[in-house]
Order: sequence, then structure tokens, then C-alpha cells
Amino acid sequence: EILSEYEYQQFVSLNHSLQKIAFYRAWTCKEAFTKCLGLGFSFDVKCCQVNLKPSERIKLLSINYPGLNSKNYRIYDIKTHILDYVAVAVNEGAQKQPRYFNFSFNQSEDQLVVYLAKNASSF
Repeated sequence: EILSEYEYQQFVSLNHSLQKIAFYRAWTCKEAFTKCLGLGFSFDVKCCQVNLKPSERIKLLSINYPGLNSKNYRIYDIKTHILDYVAVAVNEGAQKQPRYFNFSFNQSEDQLVVYLAKNASSF
């Protein structure tokens, strides 16, 4: 289980065609967040809540874990324009906001690689 009770309620309120996108969105955000923490899935991902509604900006809504505050983290939605792919980046601290995203898709390996930078010259 990866969804909190609140996220589950959001999920079931969506029509069936949007539930697949919402699931990918939840999974991707939570995986990126746990990697940002350096914990991976040893962290109980139900402790963090993200907005699942595809019509709204991805946002870390809350973290129910000692010492962590959702205001210290930011989730960036990366538009891939590739069907059924969701890509996000998470960083800690508002001052570290990347300005440029670049990604490549390796279809033979079914991999999406995302690069983040403070400026375009970093690529």
C-alpha cells in the first residue's frame, strides 16, 4: 500500500480513466521523495501525501513524520509528452529550484532519464 487514507479518497473519487494516471503520479512522487531523503522505500510512503488530481499541480501536501516538514520540499512536474509516463523531481529547500529540465527516452530499455540544472549551460 502506498496511498494514505486521504489519497485513497482522492483516488476513488476520480473516474476510471484518470485513476491510472493518479496511481503513476503517486508512485513516482513518493519514490522521488524517498530518494531525496536518501531512504528509499524503507520510509513508509503513506506518511507523505501528494495531490493526485491530474488537473492540478503536483504538490507535496503533508508529511506525517518527525523532523520533516512538507514546506521544505518541492516536487517539480516534468512534462514528458510520452503516453503513460510521469516524471518528477524533488528537492529540499526553496533556494535550490532548478530552472531547466532536459530528458531523454530510451525506448529499447523503456527508460526515462531526467537531468536538472540551475541554468541551461549545465547540460
